[in-house]
Amino acid sequence: MDAFSQINPICKDSKITYFEFTTLTALHLFKKNPLDIVLLEVGLGGRFDAVNIIDSDISIITTISFDHTKQLGNTLEQIGFEKAGIMRPFKPCVCGDRHPPNSIIKHAKDIKTPLHCLTKEFNYSQQNNSWTLETPTKILKNLPLPKLPLQNAATAIMALSLLPISFNLSENSITNGLLNANLTGRFQIIRKNPLVIIDVAHNPESASFLAQQLAGQPITEKLLL
Repeated sequence: MDAFSQINPICKDSKITYFEFTTLTALHLFKKNPLDIVLLEVGLGGRFDAVNIIDSDISIITTISFDHTKQLGNTLEQIGFEKAGIMRPFKPCVCGDRHPPNSIIKHAKDIKTPLHCLTKEFNYSQQNNSWTLETPTKILKNLPLPKLPLQNAATAIMALSLLPISFNLSENSITNGLLNANLTGRFQIIRKNPLVIIDVAHNPESASFLAQQLAGQPITEKLLL
């Protein structure tokens, strides 16, 4: 409440949204505490999102798919341009899309952002019960399969590898992170008999991943979606 009371007088004459107000409050709290790393999720689109007022040291673009097309555009090139707005000159950007739109590649070149793309600067492969990640500096083998998409896990670890040397994580820490990583509402099993799964898939890409996950389940009875 103290943080809200400090932000409110400053913003009372400004026409900002509830989300923008809470973003400022969160940033105020971050500044008051000695944090090692601040991880910010840029919301709708990227370029005009409230969180994008921060100049990040590393930016991450996971994948590009059709979502919020009324605000971002009707083509992947348009959507890619909006997402590319989170890049910063001379600061690395990791892109986990296998086929990033040209708008992302062009914007990175225009502002001199070092771009690290999946299948080019880093890549991964899955074995039976493990997977391997190759980055420009090391190869990590026999990694445990996470509950989240491998594509996202590879992107996250690539971003971690770009942190300053003082944040260098051990392979044991990466393994523990993969084993414990989960996201509420993403293929979350809340009951086993009958099997009940919650997933907030809301665009073609996430729906496709959900279908792949369901195909791997031993479902023999009627499936209700």
